[in-house]
Parts: sequence; structure tokens; C-alpha cells
Amino acid sequence: MGLSQFDERKAQQYNGEIDNSNGTASVVAAPGLQFDYHLDMLFLVNTDSSSRILNLYLTIGATTEPFASVLVPARAGFDGNPPVEAMSEVLPSSQTGMVVQGGATLDLAVTVTVTSGQAIGYTLIGGLL
Repeated sequence: MGLSQFDERKAQQYNGEIDNSNGTASVVAAPGLQFDYHLDMLFLVNTDSSSRILNLYLTIGATTEPFASVLVPARAGFDGNPPVEAMSEVLPSSQTGMVVQGGATLDLAVTVTVTSGQAIGYTLIGGLL
């Protein structure tokens, strides 16, 4: 992967976390932007001692559709463990990201509530086309 894949006009980055207070409700990781955007990477870390499955959804208007699930191992991104780069796990190897329609949101939700005091952190990197 080189810098040539980052062909957006304006870079965008979103950070956040899913913790016990979220339960299994979805969290908006990338807000609905006015223009189409390219989602390049989604890094995930997990402070929990248990692995979690994270579901990814696209919401367009009033319709929310699941498009992928990713396993986030216990302590991913900590104690020498690498973070999970979700886009490379869910897209074909020939694809270096995906275009998201303007106005659509990317939502994340765990299938089992995160342990109290722990969190799944995310960093989404992309940009406006």
C-alpha cells in the first residue's frame, strides 16, 4: 500500500470508541457527509480481555444494511498485539477501500456488550472525492 491510494480531495479522519454504555446499539463512526467519500482504512483496538465481533452497517436515508462483520481479538492494539485493519479484512485484496455515497453513514455495533471499564476504539481514515 502506497500513498497513491489516497486520492481524495480532502482527507477525513474520525475517532471514537464503543464501551459498555453503548450496549449492542450501533454507533455512527462516519457521519453522513454531503459528498461521496472514499473509506480507506478502519483501524480497531480492543482493551477488553475478551474478543468481540463488530458489525459494520451502511445507513442510507432510513435504510440500514449490514455489510460486514470483523473479529476484534482481545487486547488488539495493546501488549504488542497489532490493531485490526477492518477494510483489508472485509474487502477483496484487489480493492483498497470503498466509495460511500454522500449522505450515507457508517455505523458500528458489537454483538455482545463490551466489559465495563473496557472499550473498542476505532479510527476511520478516508476522504471526500
